[in-house]
Amino acid sequence: MILLDKKPFVPPTDWEKIYSTSPSELRFGSEPSMIARSVVRYFTAFGGTLLGAHAVDIGCGEGRDTIFLALSGVQVAATDVAPTGLAKLREWAETLGVDTQLIHFVNRSVVDATLEPDSVEIAIAANIFQFLNINDVPGQIERLKATVRTGGVIGIGVFHPRMKDWGAKVEEHYCATADQLAEFFQESSGWHVVDRTEYTTYNVTAQSDASFSFVVAHRYL
Repeated sequence: MILLDKKPFVPPTDWEKIYSTSPSELRFGSEPSMIARSVVRYFTAFGGTLLGAHAVDIGCGEGRDTIFLALSGVQVAATDVAPTGLAKLREWAETLGVDTQLIHFVNRSVVDATLEPDSVEIAIAANIFQFLNINDVPGQIERLKATVRTGGVIGIGVFHPRMKDWGAKVEEHYCATADQLAEFFQESSGWHVVDRTEYTTYNVTAQSDASFSFVVAHRYL
C-alpha cells in the first residue's frame, strides 16, 4: 500500500503571481464552485429568473462562477484584486462565446469594491473572506448582504476551523463552521439559510488537505 505524503496546507498570498505563472491553464478549473451551483439552484427554486438578473462575484479570480452565471444571461460584476485573473476571465469568456457585455470587470480588492445596497439578485463570495483581516470579515459580510434585493440569494464560503488541527498555516485567516456562518443570516432579519455545507478536498499539486464551509441564504424580506 502506498501512503500519501501529505503536507500542511499553506494558503496562497500573491494571487497575481499565481494566475500569471499559469497563463495557459485555469488554477481552479472550469467547473463552477459548489457555492455558485447551490446559489443558482435555490434562486431559481424560489422563482428567480436568471436571464437579466444582476449578480456580484467578489474575489472572482479567473471567473469560473462568473462564466457560469453569464452563460445563463446574468449580468455579473466580477471583482478581483489580480488583473491577470480578470484578463484570463475575459479571454475565457470570449473563447466560449459569452457576451462580455454581461460582465463588468472590476480590478479592486474586496474592501475597496463598490457594493451598492439592494443592487443584485445574486451575491457570491466563494472562499475570499478568509484572506481579509480577520477583524474586517464580519463587516464585509454585512456589506455584501446589503447588496441583495428581497427574493435574492447569497453564498459565502471560508476555511473550516478543522484545518488548524491538521497543521495548516491559517492562524491569521478567518475560519468558521457552516453553523457559525449561518449566524449572519437570522430569520428575524428576513433571511432563510437554505444550504449549510462543510467539505474536505485534497489538493494533488500541493499534496495537502483543505477544508471549507459555506452557507447559502435566501432573502425573503
